[in-house]
Amino acid sequence: MIRKYTLAFVIFAATLFFVALGVAFGGRLRVAFMSSGDVPGSTGPANTPNLAAQHLLENVQRRNVDAAYSYVGNTQDVSLDAFSREVSGSDGNLKSLAALNEFQIRALKFGGEEATVRADLQWSTAVGAFYETRDFNAVKSKSGWKVIWPIQQEAKLAPQVIPVTYPRWDMVGSNANAANDELPAPRVRVLSQNVGQDADTFVVVGELANEDSVPAFVSVNATIVGADGNTLGQENSFDNIVHVLLPNQHTPFRIDFPATSREQVKNIRLSVNSKVIAASGDPAVSVTNPRVESVGESNKVLRGEIVNQTGSVVNIPQVLATYYDGSGKVIWVNTTYLDRALLPQNPLAFTMKIPDEIAKQVKNYKVAVNSYQVDKS
Repeated sequence: MIRKYTLAFVIFAATLFFVALGVAFGGRLRVAFMSSGDVPGSTGPANTPNLAAQHLLENVQRRNVDAAYSYVGNTQDVSLDAFSREVSGSDGNLKSLAALNEFQIRALKFGGEEATVRADLQWSTAVGAFYETRDFNAVKSKSGWKVIWPIQQEAKLAPQVIPVTYPRWDMVGSNANAANDELPAPRVRVLSQNVGQDADTFVVVGELANEDSVPAFVSVNATIVGADGNTLGQENSFDNIVHVLLPNQHTPFRIDFPATSREQVKNIRLSVNSKVIAASGDPAVSVTNPRVESVGESNKVLRGEIVNQTGSVVNIPQVLATYYDGSGKVIWVNTTYLDRALLPQNPLAFTMKIPDEIAKQVKNYKVAVNSYQVDKS
């Protein structure tokens, strides 16, 4: 059952069903596609660094963790349990609701009995495709090439008591479950809106504010109209928004129209929906050290860390970044999901690429976090 305050996560239920099908049958579908003379999932010796990484990932793809672990060359440093938690997910994180869909491997460096290979991974998850690039060192052993699996260090917290100080709003009345339909809609205002183009996708971005004294569950719909007055499309903000807004809170939103160019659009009609909702300020997630950095010659990325200030685990954290121009107008919104759970008091790093054209205009930015929690009880 999904916990209170995470009603937006229900939207993903249908997607979870299809992901589950992919998890169950994806491995056998990949057998025909990935076959290259060897049987995928083989536990035979790997005679090249690339083949060691390929066999390891094929077994991850088929959910055969034991076979995948047989290609790990530093088992003295990485236990089977730690390896399993990383490739199969743990703490209800995004990876635990994912399946390795496909991957590509290429050699970066080779010399004697050591090598470095790069794996480009695509995971199918409950919130769409998740892309990951990982570099692995490999070593030659008596039983063939093995992959040196990176060691993930996590801080171990001492036992402590964390005070609960967050605000909370409850629904009361003879029929509290229907109260959000009977009470007046909270006052929610569009502070800013703008448009952009992301490859072949027309994008509407903006920012909302809850100007009421009660929490609001919000969503934004957009209709785009062409020069001839005909409707070109209707879309909504889906997960590119903080759906639960406490009083005086702001949220960015982003609405995508695939296969649509900016030149086709003559007019945009926005519709904001809001309902009163029972909510609380738990969990409190803070953003620390956000900064824009240069990567390579011209690429810009937004980096930072998020910290869970409570004692509850945030299973699936989502980071939303809002970028502003010199006039304070929203010019772009980026979102990304993190594939590791946000444990109490443990910082979790995030990186988001800023489109080149947007990076030239950015004068300020804000970072928000959606905190999805799954109740295992």
